[in-house]
Amino acid sequence: MKKRQDDYEAFVAKFERKRTSDDCYTPPEVYDIVRGWLSEQVDLAGAQIVRPFWPDTDYRGVEYPDGCVVVDNPPFSIFAEIVRWYLERGVRFFLFAQHKTILGLDAPYTRLVCGADVIYENGAAVRTSFASNLFGDVLAMSVPDLYERLTAAARSKDPLPRYSYPSHLLT
Repeated sequence: MKKRQDDYEAFVAKFERKRTSDDCYTPPEVYDIVRGWLSEQVDLAGAQIVRPFWPDTDYRGVEYPDGCVVVDNPPFSIFAEIVRWYLERGVRFFLFAQHKTILGLDAPYTRLVCGADVIYENGAAVRTSFASNLFGDVLAMSVPDLYERLTAAARSKDPLPRYSYPSHLLT
């Protein structure tokens, strides 16, 4: 009977959506910190916040009302394409970005160098910075206060358990 159950589970697993490195969903507490910081820096009064990045959703098909601001975590694999698309259409944005590639795209937007280690909902720890077109003609800026807030939030979580193994055990 166990073999039949294993076969069934393998069969069902073939149809489940495979997760990729782009499946880095932002924990709500991290998103709230970023959005709160952004509202202190930029006047968002009256602006509709849009979050177009969801599984199986194409950001190009989402409605972007006049004056809206995209504050979201896009798939990192198509980050450059997304930034160019928003710039071409005049969509205002504040996007999460991989820290190691934030300076790589040659386009007129602001690179907010943060470098905070963010643990996303899939468990991936990604050093994160941000990209935006809300800061005028500033090419790059550091955001140490946002870094501190994100780091403090990460420290406030329960610490991971530490295990002690006998000295004769090899790993």
